Amino acid sequence: MSPSPNCSKSSTAVPSRVCRATGGRALVLFTAYTQLRQTAQAIATPLAEDGILVYEQGEGASPHTLLETFRSAEKAVLLGTRAFWEGVDVPGEALSVLVIAKLPDPSVEFDQNDSTVTPGLMTWNILDYNQSAGYVGSPYDFYLSSSSPVVFRFEPIFEFDARNVTTLLVNLDGEYGYSTSPRLWIRNFTTGRWEELASDWGVTRIENPAGYLDQYGGVELRIQAAAGYDTPISRFDVTLLGE
Repeated sequence: MSPSPNCSKSSTAVPSRVCRATGGRALVLFTAYTQLRQTAQAIATPLAEDGILVYEQGEGASPHTLLETFRSAEKAVLLGTRAFWEGVDVPGEALSVLVIAKLPDPSVEFDQNDSTVTPGLMTWNILDYNQSAGYVGSPYDFYLSSSSPVVFRFEPIFEFDARNVTTLLVNLDGEYGYSTSPRLWIRNFTTGRWEELASDWGVTRIENPAGYLDQYGGVELRIQAAAGYDTPISRFDVTLLGE
């Protein structure tokens, strides 16, 4: 199976060559779930020809179960995201090589004349998260369950006058093939209540968003997979447009 057009040949060729050379026994880490999936699709068949199994995070098993399965396999490769970046111990010969595939940072642009704040100029924090909500690594790499919502806060990295903001853009991208978009709510700081957005994949545009921004230009969003549709998210962030 050939990689998606969005996945460069070099990003899949390197893990494939390394894993063949070591006979598996490799942990490959990614900063985005979409890139993990694309790599898995590209290397699974070629490595299977050499008897090497490919395990990937997000197939349903928990990170702990995946790690135990990988440890017990004779020739295997484990593809993971942030859940495997810390606290992973694979003693003995089960792990011979670690490969880290890093994506470039989001573009950072700031035009002081129009007060536009792009995602690269926003910090993010997870304010509310239950393990049953799925795996949450970052706004560019998480896996939603329909059982529980996740609350993110986005805020400009510099001092910012939120009164200049005329439009709020909520950017939401998922893995190709998932047609049902998650549900989205935004906190109204004036009323203190959550308001559900008529959201879809792509960009949700909110004009005159003053009530949804605090004094620092911060935005709080709650996201939850639609009932029965556990969903991988590749991008969830915010853009502020000013006058």
